[in-house]
Parts: sequence; C-alpha cells; structure tokens
Amino acid sequence: MVVDHLRGPQVSFGDEALTGRLPSELDPWIDRMADLGHELLFTSNGQPSFRDLGILLQLRPNGDRSYSRPVLLGGQWADRDWEALPII
Repeated sequence: MVVDHLRGPQVSFGDEALTGRLPSELDPWIDRMADLGHELLFTSNGQPSFRDLGILLQLRPNGDRSYSRPVLLGGQWADRDWEALPII
C-alpha cells in the first residue's frame, strides 16, 4: 500500500504519524526503531526502511520541501530485496 504524502490517509506506527512529515521530524522515530533492534536499511536513493516492519519511507517533493510517504509491504513483498544496504 502506498499513501499520498499530502492527502493521506494518515498512517501511524504506535503514536508516531508517518505521513506528510518532514525528514527531520521522523529522524528521532527512525533512530528509536533502530535502537529497538529493527534493522535500518537505506535504498539506493537514500530512503529509510525497516524490512522487518514492512515500512519504506519515501520522500516526495512539494515546493521546496520533501514530505514522507510511507509504503507498507507485507507477506512475500516485505521479504524482497529493496535495493537496500544495511547501516553499520
């Protein structure tokens, strides 16, 4: 499922909104998920993802800013190669 970064719907993980956010607003959540043991990966174009959660956070431009657009993958799609590199 892909969510529109401006029109939604709003997707949350716990109490953290993931849709339509500035990258700097999501950095603490990304760090927290990595600290909890979820493997943080980045796609070849720098988009953060957590394969075990089935969440890829794409950034989409709007004017001079970019906003988050969560892509939610489940089942066999979550296990596919997302062209991602593990962060060490």
